[in-house]
Amino acid sequence: MSMKHLIFSSVLMICLVLTACNGKKEPEQKALKVRVLTVDSLTNFSSFTYVGSVEEGSSVPMSFVGGGTIKTLEVKNGDIVKKGQKLLTVDNTSVKSLLTSAEAKLRQAEDGYARVKQVYDAGGISEVKFIEIKTQLEEARAAVTGLRKQVSNCVLTAPIDGVVCNCEVEVGQNLLPNQTAMVIVNMKDLKVTISVAENKIGKMKVGDRGVVFFPAIDSLRIPCVVEKKGVLANSITHTYDVTMNLLPDSTVSQADLATLLPGMVAKVNMLYQTHEGYVIPSFCVQNGYNQITVWAVNEGVANRREITIGSFVGDYVLVTDGLEQGDVVVVGGFQKLYNGAKVKPINK
Repeated sequence: MSMKHLIFSSVLMICLVLTACNGKKEPEQKALKVRVLTVDSLTNFSSFTYVGSVEEGSSVPMSFVGGGTIKTLEVKNGDIVKKGQKLLTVDNTSVKSLLTSAEAKLRQAEDGYARVKQVYDAGGISEVKFIEIKTQLEEARAAVTGLRKQVSNCVLTAPIDGVVCNCEVEVGQNLLPNQTAMVIVNMKDLKVTISVAENKIGKMKVGDRGVVFFPAIDSLRIPCVVEKKGVLANSITHTYDVTMNLLPDSTVSQADLATLLPGMVAKVNMLYQTHEGYVIPSFCVQNGYNQITVWAVNEGVANRREITIGSFVGDYVLVTDGLEQGDVVVVGGFQKLYNGAKVKPINK
């Protein structure tokens, strides 16, 4: 073959190859299957649980001013009483005897005063004598009033609606003056007191909400709110007392509330609002090259998105910057991704 033919054949072959290459289509990029999550506006809450106890909203110790021997006992621990209901009485025999004598002296004083007044009005006695008789009458009246009060004090009645507690007395027992016989507890305004460590008390504010549950009553959950914070720490435990008001909602029945008693152990789960942001699974966040990123999907294409994170909440992380509501984040299958990769969500 001549040189001319060889050159012609080579040129022809190159042209054919170029023609074939120009007519061939580029292979279409295969979309990678990924699982995605559409972020939504959430509020981050850090949860803390404190142990405390149920306390009465108010209570009234019951005692006799003058003491005495218990004659009747009308109630026992746990009894529900109404305001004005009789609780117990002490022997009033000696006081009633004194009252009978005082009432007789009062009648005598009233009769004497009436007679003396007629004479005084007629000018038969001096004013000094009349004032003396009048003073005796007033003293007799005061004595009767005081003794009647003592007689009434021999009967102990409930000052409020409530439940009888700490009743350890018996019929025949002698009570000293002002000795507490029992306590009437107001059960309509129960509270929960918890102890909060000094490194947590600063985060707690009056009005913060929580949920209280009771180990002794499995199904009972009651919303609560911080009513007041203590300002003096316990010198041994370095904790502060915090009082919670119970806020029973429609899910809490009166029968459930009736099972609560002062002294029961209570656990309070407090929620503190700390940041606003978007919560996503922590495992889809990547850290490298001094950047914290996630894979974000827009119109079927994945690209790295730099983000700023806040606190961790369990297996989730709070994103405070870099994401907006409605953004789609890859949460599965991101190991083979690269900027500009086409993706196919499999869980939309």
